[in-house]
Amino acid sequence: MADMHHHHLNLNLPQPHYFAAPASLVRRFFAFVLDLFVVQFFLLGPFQGVFGRFFPPEVLQKFDFQALRSMLESNPQLSSTVFFLSLGAGAVALLYFSLLQFFMHKTIGMHLLGIDLLVGGSTKADSSLSFWQCFVRNLFVIPVFPFILFWIIDPLFMFFNQHHQRLLEKWSRTRMIQMMEL
Repeated sequence: MADMHHHHLNLNLPQPHYFAAPASLVRRFFAFVLDLFVVQFFLLGPFQGVFGRFFPPEVLQKFDFQALRSMLESNPQLSSTVFFLSLGAGAVALLYFSLLQFFMHKTIGMHLLGIDLLVGGSTKADSSLSFWQCFVRNLFVIPVFPFILFWIIDPLFMFFNQHHQRLLEKWSRTRMIQMMEL
């Protein structure tokens, strides 16, 4: 009877087979939302205090764009300050995405949702990913013109190609994949 406890069943079951598929739009969306939360909460906190000094809290809390626009139009110095603060916040976000993707081949959100970043036609994350590729694929996070145009162009491009690749991903020769079981 004691021998039965030490005996392991050997069923010779086949091992699961996996393949790399384009990351689903839903996974990509939720990974991005998680990353935006990380960037907002941990990296952009100091910028919120600075914006609060320039704008009344009721304008920021209610997202009163009309009041915000009239304040910016009537004060060119405030406009340029907001522009440079936005550029700085975008640079922080760009560094977050680019550095994590370069060194880890994924951001925190991508990791939590099982998404990997690959180069062109490669089948596994490898060291051939350059920092420049990571930088280019994330230019959309800079919230100033002309980069803000990618907020529209990238999702449209992604919906109309079979690999769900954004335009900036095509330019950077990168793609996001998830492992699927056969």
